[in-house]
This record gives sequence, C-alpha cells and structure tokens, in this order.
Amino acid sequence: MIPPPRNMDTANETAPAGSLARGRGRLVRRGAALGLAVCLAAIAVLVSPAAFQSSAPRSAAGAPAVREISLRSVPDHLAPTPTPLIPARTRRRPRHVGKASIGLFAATPYALPASGGKVRLLAVVQSATTCRFFSPGRLKGLPAAKSCSSGQVSVTVRLSRNTTSSKRVFRFQLTASGTAGTTTAAPVTVTQDAAPKHRSAPSNAPPLITTQPSSESVVSGTGATFTAAASGTPAPTVQWQLSTDGGGSWADVSGATSATYALSAGTGQSGYEYRAVFTNAAGVATTNPATLTVAAATVAAANAAAATAGPAVTLQPSSHTVISGAVATFTSAASGAPAPGVQWQVSTDGGTSWANLAGANSMSYSFTASLGQSGYKYRAVFTNVAGSATSDPAALTVPTSNSAPAITIQPASQSVFSGSGVTFTAAASGNPTPTVQWQRSTDGGGSWAPITGETATSYSFTAGLAQNGYEYRAVFTNVAGSATTTPATLTVSAIGPGVTLQPASQAVLSGTFVTFTAAASGTPAPTVQWWQSSNGGLTWVAIGGATATSYSFTAAAGQNGYEYRALFSNIAGSVTTSAARLSVSVPNSAPTITIQPFSQTVAAGGSVAFNAAASGTPAPSVQWQLSTDGGANWGNVSGGSSPSYSFAAVSSENGYKYRAVFTNVLGNATTNPATLTVTLTTPTSSNWSGYSATGETFTAVTGTWTVPTVSCSSSSTYSSQWVGIDGDGSGTVEQDGTETDCVGGVATYNAWYEMYGDRSVSGGNEVPLSSVTYPVLPGDVMTASVTVSGSSWTLGLHDASQGWTSSTNIVWSGPAKASAEWIVERPTVNGSISSLANFGSVTFTGSTADGNGQTGGISTFSTSAYDMVSGSTVLAHPGPLNSSGDGFTDNWVS
Repeated sequence: MIPPPRNMDTANETAPAGSLARGRGRLVRRGAALGLAVCLAAIAVLVSPAAFQSSAPRSAAGAPAVREISLRSVPDHLAPTPTPLIPARTRRRPRHVGKASIGLFAATPYALPASGGKVRLLAVVQSATTCRFFSPGRLKGLPAAKSCSSGQVSVTVRLSRNTTSSKRVFRFQLTASGTAGTTTAAPVTVTQDAAPKHRSAPSNAPPLITTQPSSESVVSGTGATFTAAASGTPAPTVQWQLSTDGGGSWADVSGATSATYALSAGTGQSGYEYRAVFTNAAGVATTNPATLTVAAATVAAANAAAATAGPAVTLQPSSHTVISGAVATFTSAASGAPAPGVQWQVSTDGGTSWANLAGANSMSYSFTASLGQSGYKYRAVFTNVAGSATSDPAALTVPTSNSAPAITIQPASQSVFSGSGVTFTAAASGNPTPTVQWQRSTDGGGSWAPITGETATSYSFTAGLAQNGYEYRAVFTNVAGSATTTPATLTVSAIGPGVTLQPASQAVLSGTFVTFTAAASGTPAPTVQWWQSSNGGLTWVAIGGATATSYSFTAAAGQNGYEYRALFSNIAGSVTTSAARLSVSVPNSAPTITIQPFSQTVAAGGSVAFNAAASGTPAPSVQWQLSTDGGANWGNVSGGSSPSYSFAAVSSENGYKYRAVFTNVLGNATTNPATLTVTLTTPTSSNWSGYSATGETFTAVTGTWTVPTVSCSSSSTYSSQWVGIDGDGSGTVEQDGTETDCVGGVATYNAWYEMYGDRSVSGGNEVPLSSVTYPVLPGDVMTASVTVSGSSWTLGLHDASQGWTSSTNIVWSGPAKASAEWIVERPTVNGSISSLANFGSVTFTGSTADGNGQTGGISTFSTSAYDMVSGSTVLAHPGPLNSSGDGFTDNWVS
C-alpha cells in the first residue's frame, strides 16, 4: 500500500544548512485511501508522455518539462547537523574546485644519438600539488615525484649508450595531482639511434620527426586537420593511426597515408587521439599523439560568448649549444583563451629580421644542427583571436671542430676489506665532451659488460668478497670516436671476528625473562651461535636456534648455575666470548604492578595496544577487563591473557575503559583503568551512510541490494536505500530506491523515485510507486538505475523477487551531474531529520557508474565514504569496498 501523504503544510519552510542534499520532502500519513488515490494520480501524470509534452511548464533556464503534482508541490528540507560536510539542499550554487591541469608536457631533445645523453622532461601545470614523472622501462632517476603548484616543473634523465643494432624508443608519462583530482598528460617519446656498424655514414637514414601534429578543438560537423612531417633516406611513407581509449591501443586509419589527415568531426569523436607513423628501410618513427576535442553546437555557442584573453608567454625558449649533426630542440608555451596557435621563426642576422619556419607549429621545434646555423636565433609567436605574443629569442651555437676522446685520468687498482666503499674515477678530454660508460670483467679481462646506469666519471659501490679480482674500466665516446681506459683490479679481503661486547652474568628470580647479549666485529659480518654448559664449563652444547646476538628465555629454578657463551665465525676465523653465569632464586611474592596501561586516542580502524606488567613469584598470570559504563561494571576480555592486549578500534568503543588483573598464589593486583578515545576517520553526515563518487560528469549509476527487514519498536523510525546522481555538492538530485520504515511500530516497505531541482519547475518530491502494482517485501532483490542522455532522464527499478520493473522518463536539462551515490539514508519527516530505523545491514553489489565516458565500479572514481552521525554518535557505518571495487556492506550501528 502506498503511504498516505505526509506534511501537507510545508510551503513556507526554509531549508536548514548542513545535510547531504537529497531533496526528498517526506509527508505525514493521513489516510490510506487518500494517499493511494493521489499518489496513483501523481504517478500517472509523471509517466504520461503527454504530461511532459503538452501541459508541463518549462523555465527559461531549461528545467525539466515535468508537470507539478499538487500533492507534493513543496519539498521538506534536511535538518542541521553539528558536523556538516555536504551542503544542504538549499538554493546554493554547487562547489567548484579547480582540477590539476597540464598545459605542456615535452621532452627535450626528443631524439638522441646512439651514444646517449641527457633528456629534460618539462611540464607547465596549474592547481597541482604533486607531479610524478615515470616511464614503463627501468631508467635511473625514474619514477620521480616532485612538489609543484602552478608553473614550470622538470626533471632530467640520463639515457645510456645504445650498443644494439636497433633503435630504442623511450616512453615518458606525467601525472599531476591536486586537491580536486589527478590529470594524466599524453605520453611523450624519445628515440635513440642504433649503434653504428662502422664509422662511415650509412647510405640510409631512419625517419626523424620534423613536425609534430597539434591537438585540435572544433565544433561538431566542422572539419579537423592534423599535419605531421619527417625526414629520412629514402623518403619515409606515412600511416595515420587512431586511439579511442586514451592511447591504450592504436589502429590504422584506412587510406590515411599522406602528411595531412583531414576529417569531419562529430561529438562521438571527442577525446580521440591521432598520430602518424613514418617508415622507411632504415627504421620507424612515431609522432606524439594529438587529441581531438569536439564541442556540440550549443557548447560552441556558449564558448563563443565566453570572454577571450590574448596570449601570454609562460615558458621562454632556452639557448642551446650542440655539435654539428646533433638534434637541437627549442620549447616555448603560452596561455590564452582560446588556446593560441604557435609559429616558430628564425633570424639569420642576429635578430634584425625574422622569417617563419615552414611546419614549425608545435610548442617544441626540433631539427638537425649544422655548422652554418651557428649564431642563428629562434623565437615562437603565439596568436589567437584576442592578439599575439612573441617569446624571447634563443640562440644556437654549433662548435666549429670536433676531437676524439683522449684519456686524462686512468682508474687505479684498489685493495679493500669486504663491506668497504670503493670508488673508481676516470676522465677524458674531447670535443664535444664525451659520454662515459663503465664496464666490468669477471674473468680477468676476457670479456667485458657495461654496468647499467653507471655513466658518470666516478663509479662507487660497496665491495663484497664475491667481487675479489674483478676488473673495471671506462669507455669515453663522442661523435669523433671513443677511448678506453686501462683496467683497474679490485682486491677484496676478509677480517676475522673480534669480540666487542662480552655477555654479563645475571642473578634473577625463577620465572624471570633473561637476555644474554654479545657482539663482535669482522668482515664479512660474522655469524653467531650460543652455547650452554650445565656443569661449570666442563662441557658445552650448542643451543638450537640461538643464532642472534641476543639470546633470551625464561629462567627456571633448574637452570641455576648454568653458563652461556657465544661463538662468532666468518671465513677469516672464529672467536668465543667469555662465559656468563646465571643464578636463579625462587622466593614467592604477591603481584605488584610495575607498568600501568595508559589512555589512548586512535582513529576508527586504528590499532590499539594496552600494555601492563607486574612482578611476583611465581610469575603472576594476567587477565584484561573491560568496562562499557565508565568503570561502574567490569567484565573479562576474551583472549586478553597476555601483558599486551591489542585490537583494531571501532567507533562504538569510544569511551570504553580497560584494566589488567595480575594473579598468583599469594594474591592479585589490578592496574589503573585506561580510557580509549576513538575518533572518526571518514567524512560524516547527519543523514547519509555509504559511498559518493565525485570529480566527473556522471551520466549513469546502478546498484543492486536486498531489501532489509527492519526491527520495529513502538516509535516511528525511517530508512531508505537508493542510488542516484547529484546531491553531493550540487543543488539537484535524481534518485530511486526502496523505503523500509517503522510507523507506529509497524514495518512498511515501498519503492519510489525522485527528481529534485528548482521548486518552480518540478516540486522536487519523492514519488512512491503503487504497492499494488509494484509490491516490495523484505528479502526482495532490487536493482536501481539512473541514466541520462542529453536532457532525457530514465529512472528504473527492478524487483527480481516480485518480477516487476518500473521505468520513468523525465526531460530536464538542469541537473549538475556532479556526483554518483550508493546510500542508506534517514530521511526528513515533517521538516526534521527522522530517527533511523534499525535496518541491520544492507549489502550493495554491482555498483557502477559512467563518468566522462569511463564506466566502472565505485573504486574507478574519486570517492568518499560517509558515516551517518548524530552529534558524536555513529548511527550507520559503511564497510570497505569489496575486492572488485563495486560493492560494500552498510551497517546499522546505534
């Protein structure tokens, strides 16, 4: 049976701040017959297509064309909460927090010779706190996380010499994280030439990208053009490729085999990435990906009306000195609205006159330098509809002569003890400055292998005995040739053990924990074995498992007079400590507290450890006790029979007291009580318990649960379970779910849906479904969904146990689509937040959403888990997400 209408007189209510927005105005039951008749009429109006198309009013702002229902024309609002985190459903603007963004991500240079060198990864970011550079391969210095905010951030990576006959391609990536989310830049690649087979120049040259394609932003139905170019001998062919999943996979574009690829853009292609692959007989080169952004016509119109801003240079190009035949790269960036285009220019007369460089329309301009270009200057001109801006000029210097490396410092042979630090140093002259690669021989110079990552003039490490006899040398290389140092031999020796700490004799009571400790020096570090004598040192027996520098045990009366010593050994010898004597006495004494437990404050879910100790003979046993009423009454803690009592705290244990009782044959002793204070670690809400996903534009949400059985007393309590879009930080709500209430001590169950927005448009009230057509019982398996396409919303409910399905379509362009939720709620009744019904627990499964085209479970998105609280009392608590990230159990607490 549909609940009768509640709270008919709410037209002048003012929405209090501090509750999660749900917009479900709850009405007091007044009569079963009236409620059924009016609610059925309301449903008929809402689901009738004619009601939406002919008679429903529409606001100028494009609110939903839904007929208002007089039965529920004015919504109630949520009551204040002492710890509000989500704004109440009042008429406020939603929060807008800037997400971390990446304006530029480039590698300089993006091509290296086989000899290797340094690559600078440069980014320009906004609204970020941490920038993380990484690469799928193993590169020294990566991954690297750096603090950043707004502006430039960079790291430098050294790529080792390529000794193979194949080109190497390095792929670098960047993520920028801020308080409002994380952004990942399109990856950049650096290509390294293969090792030359001989000194003479090859007849073929592999492709080298000279023009990178630029990202395009267009209006749906207009043309987009991508252009790329590459040098190479013979002239390379080109094939354009497309990625529809953010660069995860690529496919050839049929027929796209020229340097320019043009297409007519549709909204479905927004976010696609395009790149060009150049191929000839000498190799393959792939451009950076370019992103296509397609705006709908209405969006384009809005953009056209937006304010524009002229370009402003944010990154000036740097001057470079490179050798003839090497790649020079200049990089610049600028802000502006709309995003400005770029044209690189060159001056051959010191900056007096400038000329455009054909095809140089990316933020980075790279080319192969020649002697004739020494002294040339380069600059970038940024232009948009609001004006233009020109970067500072950057100069290119190309040295006039090269010289092969010549060794100036030879590495010296060394003799060290195992565990000592070793440093080999070498140096060489040459123009350009040669790179260096250290090599190692393990067979007396018969064969040599490069040492990964060791490309500095000094090579340091810690020597081990296994490296005795190894040889080391450095190979210096530049474009004019190479030179190898003479080998240096490493001799590694061991040092025999020497006792540095003798064990001390001890006198203890029976039952006391005893520790003997010894130490010794030696290289390599010596092993240790403890020995025991029960006859005054005449014979000794090794103690099984006693192989640490400290040997501990509980002394017994029978061990009185035993002696203990430690034997230290390594490959250079062994040494034995002096003997330590153990004296054990056995007087009896009642327990006396020696360590009191102390009060602790931890976060919910955190680890708690209460510790206590007492003396006494024989050693007293211990039993931990718990008081839940401030110390008035105490009970034993199951399993709490050791001096340390540890457990994970839950919020319901806040204020509990703990104490330890020590007992032996002569009596007992009780510690002082220690108080546990548990703080909440999850966000709190006065009316929500569950998970909320934010940070995306959501177009779909779904979830499945089993209708719980509520436990009723004589009072009226309420609860509901639902999924929805909006409500967390936005003023609109689109939800559907089930109601599980106790009204006057009687359990009632029903299903409902709701669209909440501007009062003048829809009334924004919960609409119950007929309990005759759509019955709901405890144990029913419910699946709810909310989806939107354009401005057309569909709210669906399916009861798998009862075999019915409800689907409601509403046209509304007003919702923010700013969040997706899976929630248990205590709703508002008569203008105040109701008492929460004891629903036991509800498990959500198959909980997914679609945000910005990405579909996945709850864990796919940026989420918050909310505890429902009343003051400092937790009413309901969501458990952790399951292993699939698409489900959790919400538990009634108090």
